[in-house]
Amino acid sequence: KAKTIINENLIASGVNEDLSDSISGSTNIVSSKLQNEKTIYARNNVNINTKEVVNTKESIIKSKKEINITSENISNEDNVSFEAEENINLKNQNKIVSNKINIVSKQASVNIQTNTLEIKNSKVNANKDVILKAEEKIDAEDINVQANKIDVSTKELILSQKKNNSEDLDSKIVSNTTIDITANNIKNVNGYIGANEDINITSKDIENSNGVIVTNKNLNINSQEDGLFNNLKGILQASKNLVLNVFDFKGDESIIQAENVNVKANDVNGKSLNIVALNGDLKLDTNNLNLSGENLSKGLLYSTNDILINSEKFISNYLNVQADNNIDINSLDIALNNSTIQSVVDINDTYVN
Repeated sequence: KAKTIINENLIASGVNEDLSDSISGSTNIVSSKLQNEKTIYARNNVNINTKEVVNTKESIIKSKKEINITSENISNEDNVSFEAEENINLKNQNKIVSNKINIVSKQASVNIQTNTLEIKNSKVNANKDVILKAEEKIDAEDINVQANKIDVSTKELILSQKKNNSEDLDSKIVSNTTIDITANNIKNVNGYIGANEDINITSKDIENSNGVIVTNKNLNINSQEDGLFNNLKGILQASKNLVLNVFDFKGDESIIQAENVNVKANDVNGKSLNIVALNGDLKLDTNNLNLSGENLSKGLLYSTNDILINSEKFISNYLNVQADNNIDINSLDIALNNSTIQSVVDINDTYVN
């Protein structure tokens, strides 16, 4: 076991004298510290077990099979690349720090497990799964993650937190199937989370300001007691069912749209908030419902079928409520100002105040 290994050029296994691939060969490194300044390559697996790994600027770790790194600390300078045909497994006890790196598994999965993960301005792509798990924090600003399935678990998740006027979204997480995110705090300011199948998010606090969360199937968002979901100018969209089971929801100038929309919350507040159920029902179950707008930017509740509202207190100003079937409002305290409630199934069932 070496104390320190410094690679200034090339460490390779499974290659011929002319550096072409031979039949087989793995690269196995065990040391106290590895400093990779150029290229580590294997025809088979790259296996690294060390207390500290430092990949300097533009260095490469590449395998025709798997990359397996176990370390207490992993530090990657700008433009470092991890590339494997099969799995990439990074297991770390303390902290992984990365900026402008590429992690690509061409045929399999990427699995990163650590205490704290800082991976900014980077790309993580896998043909199968991407699994990001950190005990304390994942700071993944300006990250581009694409995989068949994505699983993220941590206490604090920062996907993006910059507020700018650019039309380009700061971070993108895209799955061909499902996305599962579990955290205590999520920041997705000006970011994009998209899946072809279900998206399941569980977090105490969520900020999706100017962010987009969209799926071709079901979207389920759950929050614990005393949590806040801030969806300022955010978009929540599902082709099938959209369920919000949160404590407090703020949705100024935001859009919620799905075939069926079901919102359960203690408080729902939204100025110029649009909630639309296409080919299904819109259900709101809350203690306090406060929806307002302006004369030129009214709030909207619309369903092609039924609208069902259960709220102890319902306050609106400049709000349009419209359903192609029935509208059922159950509330002990209603104050509707400059608002219209219309059931299209019977044009006489119109209330204007």
